Amino acid sequence: MLSDSLLALGFALTAYTAAKLYSDLHELPRLKVQPDPIPRSMHWLNVRSAVPESDWIKIKKVMMGNTFIKTPKCQCCGAAGPLECHEVWSFTWPRTQSLTGLKLLCHLCHMIHHIGFAMHKGEGEEVIRHFMKVNGIDRKTADRYIKQSFSKARQLDRFSPITMSKQHRLDLTYLNDKRFKLPRTFTTDERKSCNPKSKA
Repeated sequence: MLSDSLLALGFALTAYTAAKLYSDLHELPRLKVQPDPIPRSMHWLNVRSAVPESDWIKIKKVMMGNTFIKTPKCQCCGAAGPLECHEVWSFTWPRTQSLTGLKLLCHLCHMIHHIGFAMHKGEGEEVIRHFMKVNGIDRKTADRYIKQSFSKARQLDRFSPITMSKQHRLDLTYLNDKRFKLPRTFTTDERKSCNPKSKA
């Protein structure tokens, strides 16, 4: 009887900790653009790896058409020129990474969201300078946001004793919006449809 009570208490505490984590992903005030906490277990599991190249081009064309201007500009800093399509994610319990939007961004603003990848590619310092400029912040503040992002990504990647996994479901139901006119219906768990070799 006592062991059952302790087990129930353990699960309750775990659920509370998980709920707090997911509700507390943005401790620092939101900026115009900032690094995203993407867990390592979800790297390369995204829209770009879940749809064929032709569908990705179609999605980007829809986004370009929604700007209502002849020359689309970065939705964060206003820069003109080549734009990249950024996937906006939210994390909810139980362990789901959900697509909640798409943005057209210049390369540097896009890399702010993927600061770890930018550092890996040797673009880190240039991207950090752009991060500071766009948001009007100093290096110390920029480093705080980057550190928070890495910390949250590690937390999201922790093994869950409830789901018995590190993995998150990949919810791409946002793509079912009729404006995209994609050939299939997307579900709340698209992990198996992803090809991690298709890197965004």
